[in-house]
Amino acid sequence: MPILKLTGILQDDFTSNDQINETKDFIDSVANSGQKDVVVGDGSKFSVGEMVIIYDGYEMFENAVIESINGNILTMTENLSNSYPEGSYIGKFLGVLDTVNNQYLRLQSPDLGDGGDGAFESTGNETWSSEKNFTSVLIKDGHTITVNGNFPIKCQGTFEIEAGGKISAKAKGHAGGYGARYYGNCGASELGGSTQQWERNGGGGGGGYASGSSISRSCGAGGGYGTNGGNGYTYGSSPNNTPQGGLAYNDSELSNFSESYLKGSGGGGGAGAESSGHSRGGYGGGIIRIHCKNLIVNGEIDCDGGDATEAGTPYNYYTGGGGGGAGGTIYLQVLNKATLGTNLVHSNGGIRSGGKNTSGDIWGYGGNGGKGRIRIEAGKIDGSTSPTLVSGFITNLGGYAKYGWYFTKEIKALNETITVNGYFKQEVTIKINLSAIANLGQADVDLIDASDFEVGDKAILLEDEKMEIVEIQSISTNKLTMTEDLKNTYYTGAQLLRIDAYGLISLEPVDDDENLQDMMLQSVEDLGDNIWYLSYSKTVKAMNNQDAGVRLIGCVKLKGRSNNTNEIKLKEINWNYF
Repeated sequence: MPILKLTGILQDDFTSNDQINETKDFIDSVANSGQKDVVVGDGSKFSVGEMVIIYDGYEMFENAVIESINGNILTMTENLSNSYPEGSYIGKFLGVLDTVNNQYLRLQSPDLGDGGDGAFESTGNETWSSEKNFTSVLIKDGHTITVNGNFPIKCQGTFEIEAGGKISAKAKGHAGGYGARYYGNCGASELGGSTQQWERNGGGGGGGYASGSSISRSCGAGGGYGTNGGNGYTYGSSPNNTPQGGLAYNDSELSNFSESYLKGSGGGGGAGAESSGHSRGGYGGGIIRIHCKNLIVNGEIDCDGGDATEAGTPYNYYTGGGGGGAGGTIYLQVLNKATLGTNLVHSNGGIRSGGKNTSGDIWGYGGNGGKGRIRIEAGKIDGSTSPTLVSGFITNLGGYAKYGWYFTKEIKALNETITVNGYFKQEVTIKINLSAIANLGQADVDLIDASDFEVGDKAILLEDEKMEIVEIQSISTNKLTMTEDLKNTYYTGAQLLRIDAYGLISLEPVDDDENLQDMMLQSVEDLGDNIWYLSYSKTVKAMNNQDAGVRLIGCVKLKGRSNNTNEIKLKEINWNYF
């Protein structure tokens, strides 16, 4: 009797964003059904004979094999079955496994909401103060939508801002400090509110300091957020304390998502011996969070910090100018393409103001506000922002995948027949209780809610020590019919657990098209804390001359459905082959 010999263990090890970026690209113009050519951003990432996956990032995907490459034009061996918009994904990997930290990394799929608020078309100025769920958005010329708060604006379709239209959170952040006689107030910030002090208040700019004589005067400092705020200016005070510009906080990945850490800080107020007329510091910029399928900006997305108010002309002495507020946060997640124009999306610091003498002349200035933060994730980004946007992978969110494909590295095997085992760890997020008894020998299972299941899904039926793997053959409302009769009786305390990771493999000549085959789910094991160990296996035979060798490719298809906001939490992938 022949003995199977273990010939390899495969565990992928990609730990940096640079490695991730080399495994995928984006479609640079629409690729229509029925054509072979696909234009990409960088054709050098691909090879003739390589199988790729084209994926719209939402629900449409297909495999294709590259027949030839001409610059950035990839010609496939067959016509495309589907059409893919500009910004769709193409590559060997849509996600990769960081086996050091056991994280599955990929661009985070935006949550486009449920569309419950319908299509929005502006009819004038208005203010939004809570979460929105639109099917489409059009902000028209001459209309400004003001955003007040920290909440997502979700749009299932295109979010468009016409030329002359605007969505704004300008000066909706932390308050600027009041100007006052002798001692101005610092700006409010991520650390808290405003008090009379010339020292910075975290991101808040220091207030004016004007003590000692009637000629003393001082201008407040600028607020900080993405960058530091500018210092103020003091003359004739004793001691000559210079108001301190606010310090930057948070980071480019916006890892602190509390409201106080997303707002820009306020500038400091001015001070002098005059009893009134001192400038108030500018408010920081607020927060704009948009999650949409496509974004077109011909108007503005404005999250600038506010300008300091103008100081009055004094009757007797001097008035002090104020510091500008820092820009706030713009966070955009766009499934396909973000068309931004040139610096139409901005989160700049507010402008300082000057102090005045009795003639109304400017004697000195406060500090300008620091820049805000702009983070954009999109299939393709066209245009520029001010300050320059930050993009890339989010690695601080637990490495979860919503849905898509994971491909292993290719390996070469010389044996004609290979048995491959795939071992995946998945955190189960869909667990639905039975609504009626399911008896031994019957195929029907009634659930409280079957909306998270589809025909063809595999699942685990579980109650105490009883457990079996089932496959859904048909669905009628909340009644599921399985492909086989149940082996146990289950009561209403039982649950149906959805399996979200499916194994596929291919064993083909190196220069041939891959033909992915479904692997068989052999067993499942409860590891505790909702983590399940899924064991897949498949024996495949190579149909070629072994002199050239064959290529084995392992693949994990992640369960996904449109508008499914439950993330798939894939924890680990390992393969061995005999």
